[in-house]
Amino acid sequence: MRGCSAWTARALVDAGYLADRAVGSLVRFSFWMLGGAGLALAEAPEADQPRLREEWRYLIHQTISGLRAG
Repeated sequence: MRGCSAWTARALVDAGYLADRAVGSLVRFSFWMLGGAGLALAEAPEADQPRLREEWRYLIHQTISGLRAG
């Protein structure tokens, strides 16, 4: 793990927000998920973008909530 993103992931773990599991892959997973959302929106017809934005917002929120420690 390197860089600001890795430091942020480690800080969230150290603060107790995220479980201390797969932290090295967490940064890559996060960028993969956000990149997928961006690609889906970029490739979608303009009429579908509001719906897709909401769907991806929901999926990303659910995923991040599932990663929380506790």
